Amino acid sequence: MSGRAREAEAAYSDAIRAAAEGRHPRAAAEAWVQLVDSIGGRQAQAERALGLQLAAEAALAWDGSDPVLQARFLTALARIRLNQGDSTDAAELATRALELLEHPATPAAGGDIGRQLERANVITMLGKAAYSRGEFEVADRHYQSVLTIRREALGPDHPDVASALNDLGDNDYARGRYAEARANLELALALRTRVLGPGHPDISNTETSLGALFYATADYRAARDHYARAVAIRSAALGPDHPRTAGALMNLGNAEIVLGDLDRAYEHYEAARAIQERVLGPEHPEVAYSLTNLGFVLRNFTKQDRLAESIRFYERALQIREKTLAPDDPTIGHTLDNLGEAQAAAGKLPQALVTLGRALQIREKAFGPDHPDVAATLLNLGDATARSGDPQEALALLRRALQILDRALGPDHPDVGLALIALAEVEVGVRDPAAREHAERAVKLLEAAADVSPGDRAHAQFLLARALDDRARARELARLARENYARDPNADPQALARVDAWLKSHG
Repeated sequence: MSGRAREAEAAYSDAIRAAAEGRHPRAAAEAWVQLVDSIGGRQAQAERALGLQLAAEAALAWDGSDPVLQARFLTALARIRLNQGDSTDAAELATRALELLEHPATPAAGGDIGRQLERANVITMLGKAAYSRGEFEVADRHYQSVLTIRREALGPDHPDVASALNDLGDNDYARGRYAEARANLELALALRTRVLGPGHPDISNTETSLGALFYATADYRAARDHYARAVAIRSAALGPDHPRTAGALMNLGNAEIVLGDLDRAYEHYEAARAIQERVLGPEHPEVAYSLTNLGFVLRNFTKQDRLAESIRFYERALQIREKTLAPDDPTIGHTLDNLGEAQAAAGKLPQALVTLGRALQIREKAFGPDHPDVAATLLNLGDATARSGDPQEALALLRRALQILDRALGPDHPDVGLALIALAEVEVGVRDPAAREHAERAVKLLEAAADVSPGDRAHAQFLLARALDDRARARELARLARENYARDPNADPQALARVDAWLKSHG
């Protein structure tokens, strides 16, 4: 713990005693607020539950003699409630804080500029609460307001302006406005680097946000570079065993997966899980995140025993999340989606259909019917439905997924190519004439994409070969597919065997 955090913790203890004794000295109250800012979510640990309760009572029972301090209390409590997953309570607390600051009788702390900056802090919390509920347009209005206030009050080169830009960029990313997100996040990164220095922990937050953006736009090498810088900064600034270092390692593992290095991804995920279980405990939500990622890597290994292990990781992650989150939380939907896909791959089709059906309901409720995450579950559900012997229902699910991804990501996104493969696979099986068009489009799209595995290109090529009447071109495509499968260290050996059998029978 830093010296500042130790001092804040000592003052925090004084504030707790003051609250228990019915006293509310200003210095102790302010120290408690500072502690929230200094060491964040540590107050949510079980051993601090009583302290939190007493401090909350002190804040809510304040006698009104200092409404600005009362607003700070409420905002700090809102931050804790948000960290604990209760965005509704956080928004209510922040709304009460804003009403206090905007009341005509409230004196301006530090003059009018001080009042505006206090308002900006509260509005930021309202934006974060709206963001966590998926109300991205509401969050955008809050973040735009905060950016305007801080630029006018602090000037364009203040770190708090960079924080507002980062929040705005994250929200743009969540809305699918990738160009706007990149512009805001790159402004935030340049400002933070210039003002705080290249090794400041806040810079790792922006690097992480940019990594997520480049990942979403399929520039996986750029994503890996940003994530790697975030790992280096957090490890140096916070220590190799800090939970935020673990979070950066998980992001880096995500990028390694799509770039085809499953072994390195597994190393990053396992290192993150070890940190989290040691520091946070085995039932912490962050451990569930690592378990989900480990399950994903294992599912993509070709050995069946690793697939069974993958399912066990997903099931443990689901148990943790169902204990700590609301039943319709989007994170549970994500876990169910992964678990259902693994169940289908293992041949457990009845379980997979139930699991994926529940995932679809949660994601549609959380994100609306036209979100890419909904499309991801539709693809998995379509695959499981086809394997269960209902190709027509599968085609309806897969066509809906393709429509969503075409609109949300654009027709040239690699994920659209993967959706085309899934659709063409079923169409080839039922001799649907649309198979050729979809396979042809998938081949062209994936050949042009920079960061697509040879195995995915091979899958598209072999589908098109099977859909064509042109025997010579079909054989050429099958030979290309065989070469690509052979080049992919993560390709399923059975896929290569299927191509060989097809070439032998179509000689």
